[in-house]
Amino acid sequence: MKHLAVIQSEFIKEARKWDDLSYEDQKGYLKRHPKSKRKITAKPEGSVKSNRQIRHEQPNQKIVHDLNVGKVSPSNEWGTSLVSYIKGPTKKDIVNIFGNPNSKDEKYGDIWVVRIGQITATIYGGEDNGIWHIGGFPRIKDNIKSNFKKLFPEAIMSESYFDLAN
Repeated sequence: MKHLAVIQSEFIKEARKWDDLSYEDQKGYLKRHPKSKRKITAKPEGSVKSNRQIRHEQPNQKIVHDLNVGKVSPSNEWGTSLVSYIKGPTKKDIVNIFGNPNSKDEKYGDIWVVRIGQITATIYGGEDNGIWHIGGFPRIKDNIKSNFKKLFPEAIMSESYFDLAN
């Protein structure tokens, strides 16, 4: 009888571990053991998303269309100066709206040169701490900032890096 108790206790340990496995691990196990009676109990990664994540992943396409958002040639890249900082959007949010970066720089990382309506702006440098630099022509900085606020309504913008770093 003692032997059965040990077997049962080991089985319970293994069964408990099944629920701790990730979706991919459970799926892989079932592929390798097609006659198993186990069922997938884990949820696929990313299946439970908050409303905020969903909103960022699927930007309002009407706003993107109305603002005539797109990328432009990287040759326009450094003819601009820093006009603002923005905190809030992730790299994924930026890629969802503007596509993949135009170029990469050792100091600033990924760089997007984008068009929002008739305005050209540069976005760079936010991968490490979530604070992105926005470059553009200073005389139209208010237009640049208002367009970015439309694209990322929950973002915080400031002309001071230190306001966002705290």
